[in-house]
Amino acid sequence: MLEPKPLSRFESRVLPMLVIAAGLLLSLLLLVIALSVVAVHQRVLPPPTFAIRFGRYELMAPCPRGILCDKSTPFYALWWGEARPNGRIRYKQLFFVYLKSNRQRAPASPPTPSPDD
Repeated sequence: MLEPKPLSRFESRVLPMLVIAAGLLLSLLLLVIALSVVAVHQRVLPPPTFAIRFGRYELMAPCPRGILCDKSTPFYALWWGEARPNGRIRYKQLFFVYLKSNRQRAPASPPTPSPDD
């Protein structure tokens, strides 16, 4: 019967290093996703807009067709659409969240002269 070949020092260290590296990459990915969600909620980043069609089904955000959304829309929503036999699409809301209001930044005022000038 064949006996298993013993692992070299290099081979015995590669697997734990790969597991640690994969864990760190996964943790970093989750951190980036969480920070992106917070940035969108705080309106630092604009919310992503998309429409993906899967045959007669459609996934879109932030507004379904027929509703106009602009950059100042105070909410973000995911919609699932299903085409009906009569040609209309029935939309179902999957996710909804209110976003923080847009911050109006005051223009920078010129420096005021000091009385010593």
